[in-house]
Amino acid sequence: VATISAALAFMVTSPDLVLNPQTRNKVLSIVVLVFPKVFPGVVVEAPAIPSAAIGFQTESAVEGWRFYYGFALRYGTGLGFILLLPVALVWALLSRQTLALAAAVFGGTAFALFGASPALLSRYMTPVLPAFATAVAALAIAPARRFAPRHAAAALAAAAALLAAEPLWRSVQHDRIAAQTDTRVLASQWLRENAPPGGKVAIAGTFFWSWGEPWIPRNLELVRTEIEAEALQAAGVRWLVTHDHTLFSSRVDPEVLARLAGSLDLRAEFEPFRGPRERASYDFQDAYYIPMAGFGVVERPGPSIRICDLGASPP
Repeated sequence: VATISAALAFMVTSPDLVLNPQTRNKVLSIVVLVFPKVFPGVVVEAPAIPSAAIGFQTESAVEGWRFYYGFALRYGTGLGFILLLPVALVWALLSRQTLALAAAVFGGTAFALFGASPALLSRYMTPVLPAFATAVAALAIAPARRFAPRHAAAALAAAAALLAAEPLWRSVQHDRIAAQTDTRVLASQWLRENAPPGGKVAIAGTFFWSWGEPWIPRNLELVRTEIEAEALQAAGVRWLVTHDHTLFSSRVDPEVLARLAGSLDLRAEFEPFRGPRERASYDFQDAYYIPMAGFGVVERPGPSIRICDLGASPP
């Protein structure tokens, strides 16, 4: 009954995924990419890029657990929270408090399962956080009531403020960056305002996901072709847009651009970094262009984008 109910709910709330062959094929392609050995007989338009090349294949569950505890939870909830979390889970399992015990069982089980998956994304910890927070809160309540019964509320408020300080600061830094105009938006605006209508645009740097690409205005034509002089000239490409980042989804091959150096005229550049990009830590697999740490070297979201004029006229 539960399986049928879930299937019906999925079909009703996600009609495009169920009824649209193109959308369904793209979703299945991701599943086949992440779990290539589980669906060997599924015929879909699977990506040609090996999953190992973009980090989906993990060596063991320990790697996944280390990612979620040492990266996702570390930067999402703060150092104080993750130091208390193991103690809180053990205490909740040993206690007889129903809510704390249920939180520890759910949180621990979900953490173990998610860590064993080859797809590691920080946002997968979002549904687990209420359980972890409940366990930590239960751990804090016990000593407060025992050693400071008259001031338990004040002690808990102070503890909550201390634990919330770091994630609150990180949230503010995240929003500071998100409030700035994305480099992809700036690039699109520049093309709309400076590129003559009808010009053809090629994009270099896209690797598997296209999230790093700026939106090409409707009065221009996006051309998918090899980033080689002959191919670009044959396609009549006038503008070459490159996007580069520490994330795998935006990679520009410097050798390819070096071969085109003589015909490239840099017209615009949009840089998200104001310091060494290696100092910023990103959620690598999620291709999310706002960091989890190292906010000081990031000015705005998006990859490093350059717009070059090839000087070619359409045939």
